Amino acid sequence: MIDTIGLSDIHGGINLIDLGSSGQLSSYWSPLAGFINLYAFDPNEEECRRLSVTPNAFASATYIPEAVAGHKGAFTLYKTRSVYCWSLLEPDSRWLSRFSYHDLFTVESTSTIEATTLEDVEQLRGVDVDAIKSDTQGLELPILEAALSKVDSVFLIETETGLVENYKQETTFHQISRFMQEKHFLLFDINMNHRISRANQFVKETRNHQILWCEAIWLKDYIRIDMERGLRIDRPKALKALLMCANHGCIDYGFELATLFFKKGLIIQDEYDSLKHRDGWMLSKRDQPGRGMRGIIRSAVECVPKRYSAALGSIMLESSKRPYPFGRMFRHRRR
Repeated sequence: MIDTIGLSDIHGGINLIDLGSSGQLSSYWSPLAGFINLYAFDPNEEECRRLSVTPNAFASATYIPEAVAGHKGAFTLYKTRSVYCWSLLEPDSRWLSRFSYHDLFTVESTSTIEATTLEDVEQLRGVDVDAIKSDTQGLELPILEAALSKVDSVFLIETETGLVENYKQETTFHQISRFMQEKHFLLFDINMNHRISRANQFVKETRNHQILWCEAIWLKDYIRIDMERGLRIDRPKALKALLMCANHGCIDYGFELATLFFKKGLIIQDEYDSLKHRDGWMLSKRDQPGRGMRGIIRSAVECVPKRYSAALGSIMLESSKRPYPFGRMFRHRRR
């Protein structure tokens, strides 16, 4: 069933908000690219113009030159040595000085910028949002709290949050977790392989450095919602949920949802029967897990931080065409 769904079945595609886009989505979204209407935010207007004319594989892509926060108004933008650490929150330099990558967070200048909330973005008015990816340097929770209508409509939320306050007044993963549970989301994936060494002579001698942040994927618990107040979604929304379950490998939960959707008349008997078998969850006949070098590359890329996976996937694919493809490897630091 999954590989027969078309844009007409899901009324135009999966509407995905990307906060902290850096120009492209993580590579694990690639199998669904043709279904995705991307709404990506970058406060740099010139960068948005560049991205708008850059070819992509999405059904549509809208680049919005605005900063997003928990409320509208003027904010101080802290421009750090690494552009990937820029934030509307001030880095906690006393805390970060204890770690080997503290220099990336050195504030080199500041500026005042205007920020808005997702509820106030003109391009999102009337858009039924299906997924949100948020990598906003400590502002994930305020942004979601100020966009409750979007949170209520989405099926998937991806967050990248600190386990501690790396920025002053940063909201941490523990706070995000409480919020997500209150909003009927379930934690389905978490990447906590972000260990940073202390700034001392034991950098290379320590086996377990402290984990400072994590990436997490949350899926809406339609089962619990139906038990508590009755689930009210249409067929396109149901199909998009099944597509995202298939893409993220959550097919046990996907089948639980399919059973609910069948009982509610959102999918038909033939569709439901096809999802009783593993092959029914393949996004395409070519998309077989672990098949050939591409399958190996896909599995390997999933083990690195998502901000690097797209670039690493391209490098590994190109290298696989040459002898000794893994002869030169490299390591990235956060941001």
